[in-house]
Amino acid sequence: MKPGDLVRYVERRKSKNRHVLPKNVCPVGIIISVDEKTIHNDEGPEALMRVVRVKWSIDAWNNDSGLSEECYTDLEIIQNI
Repeated sequence: MKPGDLVRYVERRKSKNRHVLPKNVCPVGIIISVDEKTIHNDEGPEALMRVVRVKWSIDAWNNDSGLSEECYTDLEIIQNI
């Protein structure tokens, strides 16, 4: 995954109530950046997490900055740049 790639959200979790997307809604997003973020707990650094900043085609999916931070495992590339 790299900036400029087009992605969509995919559900890979195995649970009864796993549907995050409303039925028949499949927004497309463009990757703006891919970064690693250090996750901390009370004892210090815990793990590195790859965070993908996406601009979604549905504005409600973007936060106040106009982007959304997503876990790369929740995204599927639909077109490479």
